Amino acid sequence: MQHINGDTRLLRYFLVAAEELHFGRAAERLHIAQPSLSRGIRSLEEALGVDLFVRVGRSVRLTRAGEVLQQSAPEALEELSRILEECRAAGLGQLGHLSVSFLPSARVLVLDAVEHYRRRHGAIHLALDEALDEHQLADLVAGRVDIAVVRDRRQRPSLSFERLIEAGLCVALPLSHPLASRSELSYADLASEEFVLWPRHESPEGFDRVIAGCRHAGFEPHVAAETSGAQMVAALVAAGVGVSVLGSGLGGITQPGVTFIPLRDERDVLYVGWRTRDKTTLRRDFVEVLSAIAVRHQAADARLAVGESERMTPASLASAT
Repeated sequence: MQHINGDTRLLRYFLVAAEELHFGRAAERLHIAQPSLSRGIRSLEEALGVDLFVRVGRSVRLTRAGEVLQQSAPEALEELSRILEECRAAGLGQLGHLSVSFLPSARVLVLDAVEHYRRRHGAIHLALDEALDEHQLADLVAGRVDIAVVRDRRQRPSLSFERLIEAGLCVALPLSHPLASRSELSYADLASEEFVLWPRHESPEGFDRVIAGCRHAGFEPHVAAETSGAQMVAALVAAGVGVSVLGSGLGGITQPGVTFIPLRDERDVLYVGWRTRDKTTLRRDFVEVLSAIAVRHQAADARLAVGESERMTPASLASAT
């Protein structure tokens, strides 16, 4: 890390000096002597061929060139540090790190992608976490995760999204429920049921979609219980508290004592998201693998939809492309 910090040292000097507009205070913050700071700034100016500061006594102010650099330098510094660290780790054979969060319904998809990804990047340290949309997006924006699989892709300037897969929604019912033997259901079939859902703030798009589906079918749903996490929702369904609508079309959500019946004409679109300025090879490669796996799952799902009895196994997925 010392080598990398040295490569980015002059930009760091500049940013602190630009904030303080006083070389003495900037040097104190950087824990260096003021002459060292002045020499570093001068070296940067000479390399760029422009003045970044106008010296006024003991204080300074930014030139127009300095203002432009102040706006662009933080992002450039972060990207440069990331690239240098990635190169250093690769050269030393050290582990890289990639954190991925995903909806519970996408668990099978993501784990399949992880298996294929590790064939290319066996030394990468992967951190995986299941969460609903709002938690994922907050972590993604804050840099706590690198990749998120979500259904909500509301425009955020710092994030990029790519359509990943479309899958069916399911009604989660106790195995003993009178509707459990049906091959498919509609919202109208649920008019007399109580519902188990998640708090709206954890996944507004999913919550609102269920409520809108019920209302479109002519009834106002009665929510008997709310709980965080799809697995807890399914557990309450198993306990007979109510029924639920979950994105289990990909097989990611399972629960003993619960059956998942397809919800007629209801599909869920999932997206993969990342920070737009994240250009790392690790992130890009994982998104590529995940997208390829999603295509295979989608093809297998389409074949099953027209009556084929093929199970979604790794072998069947590999032959679906």
